Amino acid sequence: EFERCLLANVVAVRPWGSDFFDHVGRHVDAFTGLPPHIHRALVEAYVRGALVGELPDDDVARLVEPWLDGAGAASFYRQFAQADERCTAEIEPLYGRMRCPTSILWGEDDPWIPLERGRALHALMPDASFGTLAGVGHLPQLEAPAEVIARIEAFLDGPADGPAGVKDEDLATEAVAERHRRRLGTVGCRCARGDRVGGWWSQAGSNRRPPACHAGALPAELWPRRAEPRILREPVPGVNALRALPEPARSPAAR
Repeated sequence: EFERCLLANVVAVRPWGSDFFDHVGRHVDAFTGLPPHIHRALVEAYVRGALVGELPDDDVARLVEPWLDGAGAASFYRQFAQADERCTAEIEPLYGRMRCPTSILWGEDDPWIPLERGRALHALMPDASFGTLAGVGHLPQLEAPAEVIARIEAFLDGPADGPAGVKDEDLATEAVAERHRRRLGTVGCRCARGDRVGGWWSQAGSNRRPPACHAGALPAELWPRRAEPRILREPVPGVNALRALPEPARSPAAR
């Protein structure tokens, strides 16, 4: 069970994937043989294709870097080959059975997964709230970090006994984002400079650990509690519902 669920520009409703995505998936062998400098240029162009505006070059470099060595390059192209709409098709009818407050947040100008797909997801989850981010693409946490943090903050602070969420009329203020930054205690963390806070790992009740760069920055009381592996309660046709979810790796600071 989860206390809350926030979905942002997610791959959840068919159809998904671009023409490029489909092309690479059908010709993986041709792409895995690209020279390193061509591969780097392709990955960078692919990442920038998810954006509406510009990101600092070092942010783009951090998104690109994991895909550049031998293992990363193989994984980059393998994901195209293994992507299959059947993976989401079999669970689309189950979205309306969410048992926790859910909020859907979508960049209005997402070049990869258009806004219509977000609205289609909301139609399948009518109890969820739905909000959009104007002038934002597929990576809202990087393109509009202060507003995303404010939306998350408002959602987490909302009532826990209903489909609470943050709607468009709930204005995201810098004051709320600043309060969230103080709460995270991210002073001194390079990836939390200015208003670019890595707030995705701070959600209360989450089992996700912060990255190593945050290990000394997150106040102890905000560390997510450890949990036993969970098993979904109800068997669902077409879904391996009895698969235990693995326990997350521990942070070096928690060992």
